[in-house]
Amino acid sequence: MLAHIERADPKWQVSHWNGLHFNKEWGQRIIFDRSGARPIGMLDASSTPLPAFLKEIAAAFTSGAFLPTAAFLPNHCNAIRYVPAKGHFLGPHFDDRRLSGELLANISLVADATMVYEHGTTGERVEVLLKRGSLQVVTGKARYDWMHEIPPENFAGASRVSLTFRRQGGEGAQLSRGKKKKKRRRRDGNETAASRKTLKP
Repeated sequence: MLAHIERADPKWQVSHWNGLHFNKEWGQRIIFDRSGARPIGMLDASSTPLPAFLKEIAAAFTSGAFLPTAAFLPNHCNAIRYVPAKGHFLGPHFDDRRLSGELLANISLVADATMVYEHGTTGERVEVLLKRGSLQVVTGKARYDWMHEIPPENFAGASRVSLTFRRQGGEGAQLSRGKKKKKRRRRDGNETAASRKTLKP
């Protein structure tokens, strides 16, 4: 799995989206148009389907054997590589509540990490150990009411890779028309509670 991720285009890129890390993504992309009063997510018509190796991975947990994801049809996946020595982290955030679907499926690779969930209203915090090779499914209240993060000190190894599958599109999404300059995306319409760290890789 790791070999496929490494070989597959696009190349790893430094990302400040919800923290600091390396990122690459495949499948249906969203372009955010913030020219109006309310951000509108547009489905990028130039997007390509998920590559075969990711479809095979998704099929393993959407075939029906695991009921929470039996009806899940992901059309987007992003990989994140964290190197704690470079100050990498995942900042507290909600994945876009309108456009990223009702279910998120995340696979942890290379090393364990402890994810911290924080309730958006009460501030209650819960730690969840993500073991190497584990599948985490986030839906319901955990999806919409709790932010999640991985601070730099919560990585157990020198590196960690994650794959997150989602269904892009939903309320507020429309098909983009013509070429639009891609604007720098922000975290879930700025739905975060913590200010952004300005670390360099």
